Amino acid sequence: MKFSQLNAFKVIVECQTITAAAHQLNLSQPAVSRLLVSLEQHLGFPLFTRQKNRLQLNRQGEAFYLEACKVVEAMTGLDDAVDSLRSKGFGAIDIAAMPLLSHSFLPRVISLLLKESSQLKVGFKSYRSEEVLRRVQSQSIDLGFAFSDAVVAGVKTQTLSSECVCLLPKNHP
Repeated sequence: MKFSQLNAFKVIVECQTITAAAHQLNLSQPAVSRLLVSLEQHLGFPLFTRQKNRLQLNRQGEAFYLEACKVVEAMTGLDDAVDSLRSKGFGAIDIAAMPLLSHSFLPRVISLLLKESSQLKVGFKSYRSEEVLRRVQSQSIDLGFAFSDAVVAGVKTQTLSSECVCLLPKNHP
């Protein structure tokens, strides 16, 4: 199995057509089709149901897509690490958080961190808590903030607490 096949598959799923995927990958449509066919031959099962020149991701394709994303994200992370080493950067950290923390609190904290460590590169994305956990588990991020009490294999958790208030209209029951 080749990385180019996995990447083409991932882009096909995300673009929903081979033509759009070919455009994004800067390849010809026949080249992307060949990558998909060779991947399916290697796997021994189809990833899509083909209906009237349309591709519909099947159940095996959906499951395989999740695994392919992990590999593609890991390779992308490796490329980012190499770029950081080339530029003599200090290091990098990828953070994901649920939207509640992503819009004001964490950006302020990250800003303070970057003032102290100007060579540090920080990636920061917002996801639902379930997705944050999945990304920590797949090691596509270094640190995640989520509402969850679930025990997830491969994820070390630390519970944080703080004072909170609830704001309601004055006459609310």
